Amino acid sequence: MINIVLDCSIELKENLINIMNDYDISMTTEINNQSIIIKEIHTINDIKDLEKRKNQFHCHVICIINDPNLAFDAIDLLPLSIWRKQNLIHDCQTLTDIISHKNIINDVMKFKSNSNTIIVNTKDIIYLESFSHYLVIHTINSDFRIREKISIAKERLKNFGFIQIHKSYLVNKKYIQTINSTSCKLRGDIILPIGKKYNQIQL
Repeated sequence: MINIVLDCSIELKENLINIMNDYDISMTTEINNQSIIIKEIHTINDIKDLEKRKNQFHCHVICIINDPNLAFDAIDLLPLSIWRKQNLIHDCQTLTDIISHKNIINDVMKFKSNSNTIIVNTKDIIYLESFSHYLVIHTINSDFRIREKISIAKERLKNFGFIQIHKSYLVNKKYIQTINSTSCKLRGDIILPIGKKYNQIQL
């Protein structure tokens, strides 16, 4: 079930609730990385506020606009969709596609690498390796280096089956083949050490 956070006027909120009544969604006020914020956009400041929350919670967003000129600025947020207030019933139908692709949406995560944005399916990540303020994301296809602390990555990935086995390693549990108190063997004959702090890991 998708968690929807509505950030709009009371009147618009009531309309949205009525329109989305038949969808498999949950209305909530708590934001996490599984949420979709649906926000009514009136000004550039609304877009900036939404960008701040999107970056903070690593969630998804949908923008509702009345002024077409704001659509160009809203696109920079990479929203799941931009709905026109005057065509709300029609545009809300895109929610069907969003829900039908729920697992794909929720499994995809964006990382910053210098000035580029890397989009990675979390199911393809085997493990992450920390080097100071940098992380190397090891996937089934290739490796990526991003500027992020392992503690932040751990928080972002905590709902995707990742566990920390060492101060420098986060691993995807689905790729673990064998594990003991000192080492962890992953698919592809990758062997990583287990730190003393983490040798009581529960899979």
